[in-house]
Amino acid sequence: MPTSNTASTSAKARRVTDAAGVVKGWAVAQGANSREVVRVTAANQRIEGVAKATAALGEHAGVQTTGEALAVAASAFAAGAELNVDTQGRFKAVSEIAGTVAQVCGRAKTAAAAAGDLFTLELSAPIRKFLDASPDHAAATDDGASSSCSARRERSCSRSWRVNFQANGSAARS
Repeated sequence: MPTSNTASTSAKARRVTDAAGVVKGWAVAQGANSREVVRVTAANQRIEGVAKATAALGEHAGVQTTGEALAVAASAFAAGAELNVDTQGRFKAVSEIAGTVAQVCGRAKTAAAAAGDLFTLELSAPIRKFLDASPDHAAATDDGASSSCSARRERSCSRSWRVNFQANGSAARS
């Protein structure tokens, strides 16, 4: 019987449809359908998961889609860094310029000292993150990891304002 740790990770066999094949530890993207994968070819591309083995065109490769995966770094980064991919499918710290949307695919559980290093990646559901350099935005995103908490606070403030407005609004009209 699987434990909760095993249930939280999943590796699925997918057919490789890229002529160049896929490389163990590198990111792969969905192919023409959900049962196929191709090599990542663009920086900041949305990924399907991490190849668990090197496989050639037409072969099946295990693809880690959730949980922890052993991955290859594109450059140095610290443990805990949010990651996306380079043009080859290796993982790098999110470093796109302000005003762009980053496709965050997970966090580094361990650090990487240089390109080619193996590290442990905690895969997440794809997150589109707008990168804004303004100090107000940075404070808002660092404010709390749980956006539902800040949304709840915002709704509460809206209700308070609405109640005060309705109470004072009738007096202001007369």
